[in-house]
Amino acid sequence: DIHSIRVSTRPDCINYSNLEILNKYGVKTIELGVQSMNDSILQKAQRGHTSQNVIDAVDMIKSKSFRLGLQMMIGLPDDNIDNVIHTADEIIRLQADETRIYPLLVIKDTLLHKMYLEKKYIPLALNEAVWQVASIARKFEQANTNILRIGLHPSKDFFDGETLVAGPWHPAFKQLVYSQIWKEELCQYFHDKHKSNILIEVGSLQLPNAIGYKRSNVLQASNKNIRFTINKDLKGLNYVCHYC
Repeated sequence: DIHSIRVSTRPDCINYSNLEILNKYGVKTIELGVQSMNDSILQKAQRGHTSQNVIDAVDMIKSKSFRLGLQMMIGLPDDNIDNVIHTADEIIRLQADETRIYPLLVIKDTLLHKMYLEKKYIPLALNEAVWQVASIARKFEQANTNILRIGLHPSKDFFDGETLVAGPWHPAFKQLVYSQIWKEELCQYFHDKHKSNILIEVGSLQLPNAIGYKRSNVLQASNKNIRFTINKDLKGLNYVCHYC
């Protein structure tokens, strides 16, 4: 019943000996916790690996024909949008098959929690995190890099009121991100003063995102009659707009 195994590890844990073992026991996909491709940020976060470790690990993984996933994080200490975009560009350049994007959250009783209490670390605001992830998610979509997940999957005690101290967490974070992407894409139609009746065709998976979280994108164009419909032939962020 099991066709393959997926594992996730650190870039500096990859070597040819370990890859031989993984291959022997049916592992098909290896994900690496890259987090950033900026060495100063990796050092500040005490990751214990470098960007070169990532590049070396990718070369070894690809030489053995494993499927490759590269995970990244936004909001790390001293991070900024330029570094986030650089990391996304590097993940695309390294030809990862898939990625995961995690905004950094402050969890109780961690070193980051201590830095937060001492005001040495300020987490991203939710709207800033949404904007940053939207900026790189669009890049991944255009490069056909599959985004497996956006946002942290919470553990059972995550909602106990104490575990999560601060940071840009939202139960519908991924939809917020894609709502932002569609808002930026469709705003030209929302503000077209010469057309008031608009029909927008989108793929079935993107319909809720195009409409927006809690219909936020539709409400942006409250003075227009904007309707959305599904076109099963459309994939990803592709759409067709009709003026009626």
